[in-house]
Amino acid sequence: MPGATHDISRWQVASRHFNIKSAMKIKKICHMPCVYHAHGYVYERLYDNYKWCIILKKYRLSTTISMKHRALLQKYMAKYETQQKVIEAALDNMENCADPMPALSREEELWLLIGKVRSACAVQKEGFKVLLETLNADRFREYVEQQKPLEFVLEYYYQQPLKDCTLTEVLDALVINGKVSNQMDSIDYSDDGDHYTLKMTHDLGINNSKMLRIAHESLFNTYDVRSDYVVSDRSLFVKIYKNI
Repeated sequence: MPGATHDISRWQVASRHFNIKSAMKIKKICHMPCVYHAHGYVYERLYDNYKWCIILKKYRLSTTISMKHRALLQKYMAKYETQQKVIEAALDNMENCADPMPALSREEELWLLIGKVRSACAVQKEGFKVLLETLNADRFREYVEQQKPLEFVLEYYYQQPLKDCTLTEVLDALVINGKVSNQMDSIDYSDDGDHYTLKMTHDLGINNSKMLRIAHESLFNTYDVRSDYVVSDRSLFVKIYKNI
């Protein structure tokens, strides 16, 4: 077998389990695949024109799986053809998804919740400013008293009744909601001893400040805390007193 001796000798040294006599008995048919086991690995060789070469090196796996996963294995064999290919595809998928997705920010979580409740507020700021010029404060107050929009957002966000939230949780959620809504340029709060101060700034005019006041006033009344308001055409400052 010209060219075969050197290849088989290297194979012997590597595995110490290659049986040359058994190999010589294999019918000399071109491209006949041959499989050998050595040290827990499976080696496939191709017998082609009297030359031997390693094509694939595979690990021999023996294990048991649950009936549930056996059913899944059989299901995906229809697509991948063999059990081996199903397992390899599953491992490849696990490897490709090994890095966990970054955690959502609280603003992103609220965006997802807003999508679920089918909010309709995709209006550019300049367009929103035009709509605000026609604001009927009395009608908006009636809507807020009936629907309690901020109360709903907070309860939906925390998945618990408003009364079960701490005051700082209420303020944290208001800050997140304000950032998500883009109804203001900045929103934050500070701890000022016997009260918190919620600070909102924007460039949407006095009617936006009035609308923000109506919504926040309803929320703090529902939460049963006293609040004072300073309104201007570009800001709203709210003092929320602690129940000490």
